[in-house]
Amino acid sequence: MDQLIIFTTGGTSYQLPLNLRLYRLSRNALDVAFNSFKGKPNMKFSQLAWQQNEANYQAIIQQPFNQELMNGTLERDKFAYYIEQDSYYLQHYARVLAKIASRLDNSHDILQFLDFAKGAIVAEQQVVHEHFRQQFNLKYKRQVSPASVGYTSYLHFCSHNQAIEVAIAAVLPCFWIYYQLGCHAQQFSAIDNPYQLWIDNYAGEDFARGVNTAIEISNRYYEQASSTVQKQMLEAFATSARWEYYFWDDAYHLCSLSHDIVRKSPTKLDNE
Repeated sequence: MDQLIIFTTGGTSYQLPLNLRLYRLSRNALDVAFNSFKGKPNMKFSQLAWQQNEANYQAIIQQPFNQELMNGTLERDKFAYYIEQDSYYLQHYARVLAKIASRLDNSHDILQFLDFAKGAIVAEQQVVHEHFRQQFNLKYKRQVSPASVGYTSYLHFCSHNQAIEVAIAAVLPCFWIYYQLGCHAQQFSAIDNPYQLWIDNYAGEDFARGVNTAIEISNRYYEQASSTVQKQMLEAFATSARWEYYFWDDAYHLCSLSHDIVRKSPTKLDNE
């Protein structure tokens, strides 16, 4: 039987399958992806994780939401819904990062994750609220998407119940995929793109430094972990990377928990 996450929002409780079957994510597929990289010694966690999830990243780039964002043609209501979900996500992400900090022993790493948590709060308050919400006069639906709840629930689960190395791996895709997407979008962004600030924010040098630090920490903890925990780290990274795909997909289709929607995996890893 699938393990379930019980998550409560707005006074209503929801049960979400931990293995993400809501979106037909096969646990066997993760094992296949991991096994395909066995026998390659001296590879860092970041190298293994990115190669394992390259197809998912390419699928994210090709999503209608991100293509239209780069072209400057994304409908405002879809961007508004994304920003609303991002605000929800960042509030939870900050708590997850702070929880990871509370479980660490290395004082440098503790301070770094507290700084990450502070950065998530600042991003929510300044970039999301002050610029986009106010300047664009965005109208919120006051709804939460399945991916918003599923993704944040998964991160809370990892930060509270999994090995600290696994929790660190689970939060890395948010850093890394956003930076890679921001750099890609900056190269292909349309002239006078109304979403240029969003693109520049995630392609900027300040954000890049944070991403590099998160990658370095993940690599270091991977090197010190047992083979069992190393495998769990790769699985956690892959799971969060999938949630990243569904996060944008839900925003584009204006999905909320009131809709019973099942999507196909962004890659062909699932057993059809």
